[in-house]
Parts: sequence; structure tokens; C-alpha cells
Amino acid sequence: MIASHNYYSILNISDKASPEEIGKAYRKLALKHHPDVTHDDSSDHFRELTEAYEILKDPEKRRAYDRLAKFSPRAARIRRGSDNQVFLKITVDDIARGITKNIVTTRRAPCPVCFGTGASTKKMILCSKCCGNGIDVVSSVMGPKKFCQACRGFGNLPENKNCKNCNGTGLTVEKIIRQIMMSRDFWTKKGETFIIDGSGNYPPECGVGGVFGNLVVCFDIEKSCPFEIDGKSVKGNYEISPAQAVLGDTVFIDVFGNVIKMEIPVGTRHGEIMEKEKAIIVKDKHKNLCLKIIINIPKKLSDEEKTLYTRLLKLQKGYL
Repeated sequence: MIASHNYYSILNISDKASPEEIGKAYRKLALKHHPDVTHDDSSDHFRELTEAYEILKDPEKRRAYDRLAKFSPRAARIRRGSDNQVFLKITVDDIARGITKNIVTTRRAPCPVCFGTGASTKKMILCSKCCGNGIDVVSSVMGPKKFCQACRGFGNLPENKNCKNCNGTGLTVEKIIRQIMMSRDFWTKKGETFIIDGSGNYPPECGVGGVFGNLVVCFDIEKSCPFEIDGKSVKGNYEISPAQAVLGDTVFIDVFGNVIKMEIPVGTRHGEIMEKEKAIIVKDKHKNLCLKIIINIPKKLSDEEKTLYTRLLKLQKGYL
């Protein structure tokens, strides 16, 4: 949609209006001009109201709009850049410990030297082809309306294109670092995504009339960890030897950085559940530790082990 009027004028507010005043003005006008209320062909005006509100309620989009309106108030439009997507491998242990991961990526951004204008003077001028309206002159008469090809619908052009830093494009590539603290919400399903607003690309050839897209982080959860968080408990399997099962033992288990002392009772059976209340601290919260005992039957024995097992078998059969 081409907004041919000033967004502030559309909402009938001052360019100094607060977020509360913007919201109040939009709600008042939306109730008045909603198609369900007017029962006439006012949908275009209602969409124009909504567009103005969506831009002005967002601080970043509002700043971009104000910059653009300064150069060409009649053709001020905001374009959003594309999203960047990155893949991040994490483990259940990372999530349980709540560690912070750094995400390093690159994105398209406005040139810091010319402020995205592409001009060494850092200034823009009205497009002579459309007189700053951003609309092709012929289409404005014949319809349907089309964007001016010279200024791409913005109504303004660089005063000159000799910024040496960006070669007149108004754009550069910058490296950004973002941080994400791991959360249990990330491991609920493989392919979970997390969106960082405003950390994507700047729209191409947009000069001062754009806002950044988003950075979409796709998580690849490695669930090889023997433990998982289930509500108020940390659950997992724990392998013991036949000797430990028969004789009992004292073991120390590392669970997400918590070293837990557990007593294996004499005569523990395969599949038995052992539980220790409030044994684990995960992100400042106490959780119970529930272990399913797995008796690991060895497939290969040393000569000494084979001798001992043979003697035990003979004892059980009464040969000794």
C-alpha cells in the first residue's frame, strides 16, 4: 500500500505524540471507520489507519519513518528487510544449566558513513520524476498506481552517489553478536525457533526508509544426554554392574553439574526406580532426581572376570 499522506496526519496527532496518545487516537478512529460500523467502502481508509498505527507504535519503525519523512514527507514509506536464519546446536545439559550462547552472524546494514543515503553529503533530494510523491506519473493518471522506478517509490534520491565507504549503495555488511540464554522451552521439540527482533537484514536499496528484519535462530537439540527435565523432576537411566546390584554400592552421579551421592541398595533389581527428593538445583529451582536402574550385563569378560563368574555359577549350582 502507498501511504500518500503523513502518518501523523492520518491519525490526527502531533509528530511529538506519545505512545499512549498514538494508541488512543488509533482506537478512536478505528471504531469510527471500521467497515463493520460504516457499512460502506471504507476499507482502504481503515487499512491506512492500521498501517499508520503499526508504524508509529514501534519505536524503531517510527524513527525510520521520521528520518524518511524528513527527506520526502509526501512519499514516506517504511520497508522491512529480510530475515536472517541461523542454526544452533545445543544439548539438554546446556538448557538445564541455563548457559548463554553467543550467536555471531553478518547482516546487511545502512552505511555508517553516509547514514544509508549513499551520498557523501549525507543528504537526499526530491525525485524529479515523481516530484516526491513516489508514484509513477503515468500510472497515477491511467491507474493502477505504480511506484516510481527512479526512486523506487520513496520520493527521494541521494544528492550524489559518491560515498566511498559503500560505493553509493548506502549499504554495508556488518558483523553482529547476539546472546541467548538457554531455556527449558527450547527442548520441547526438535526444530524449535527463537526470534530476535531487529537483528536481520536491512532492505536493499532502501536508503533511510527501512527497518531491519529479524534473526531467526533454529535450534538443533542433541538429546544424547541421559537425563531430561520433566516438571519437578530430573529423570534418567543409570547403569550399574551385576556386582553392584547384588552387593549394593555408593555412587556419585554428575547431573547437569550437580554431583549427587546415591546409595545402591543390596539386591537392587533391573528397572527399579530410585528417587531422591530435592537433589538437583536447575536454574535456582530444586528438583527431585528419579533414576531407572539398568543392570548392564557385560558381553565381554576379562580372564579374571570369567574365572570369578565361573566360580560363582558353580557355587550357585552346588558344585563347590
